[in-house]
Amino acid sequence: GEFYHLDLLPAQWSPGPISTPNPPIDVAAVNPWMLRMAGEVADGVHVHPLNHPTYLRETVIPNLNEGATKAGRSAEDLEII
Repeated sequence: GEFYHLDLLPAQWSPGPISTPNPPIDVAAVNPWMLRMAGEVADGVHVHPLNHPTYLRETVIPNLNEGATKAGRSAEDLEII
C-alpha cells in the first residue's frame, strides 16, 4: 500500500513498507479522551500498568464503549493490554 518516505531520518528510523497487510494498531491511553479515541479507531489499548479494578470499571470500559459506539463498532473487539 501507500507509505511515506522520510528522507531526513537515519536508515534505522525509516524501514520502508511492511510486509504484513493491515497490522493491528494499539494506542496507549490513560485519560477519558484518549480512551474514547482508542475505542473509536484502535484495535487495542494499553492502559497504565499501575491501575485499579475500579479505574478499569469506571473509566476505561465506559470510555472505550463510548468511542466504539461512536464509530459503529463493538468494544468487545478491542484488546485491553
